[in-house]
Amino acid sequence: MLLDGPAAPITSEPVGQTEPRVTRSSVAAFMLDAAEAGTFIRQAPAVSN
Repeated sequence: MLLDGPAAPITSEPVGQTEPRVTRSSVAAFMLDAAEAGTFIRQAPAVSN
């Protein structure tokens, strides 16, 4: 479930092993960091706050 709110620390786990809630700003920050670092190439991480 995507929520409104400020970016918060994120956890990245295999699908099905995370909490079902994350803020939109946290997802955006995670995606930018992953793109810049080149992590999670051809992977589908699940993220949550």
